[in-house]
Amino acid sequence: MEREAEDRSSYIVILKLPREASVGFGNLDFIRFPEDYYLYIGSARRNLTQRLQRHRDILKRHFRHGDYLRAIAEFHFALPIPTEGLVECQIPQAIRDLPG
Repeated sequence: MEREAEDRSSYIVILKLPREASVGFGNLDFIRFPEDYYLYIGSARRNLTQRLQRHRDILKRHFRHGDYLRAIAEFHFALPIPTEGLVECQIPQAIRDLPG
């Protein structure tokens, strides 16, 4: 309970891209994304609630790669992952290991 009150954890944001689009990530080349659902995995060492609200907002400065995709994708859901430590690096592998 105390851990959850600290307002920090890793998290998954689910975005839906309603149609194919090309996205430029800052100084990087454009990448084509097909219409689909996308997961953005991150962590907040503090202010998790504010971080998840920021992912809901469309009009914002782009600091992270997910901000560029979020500018054209619909926000669907944010799932905090309450754990003892931040596990954003282990989450993608765990998702890949899921059957189906």
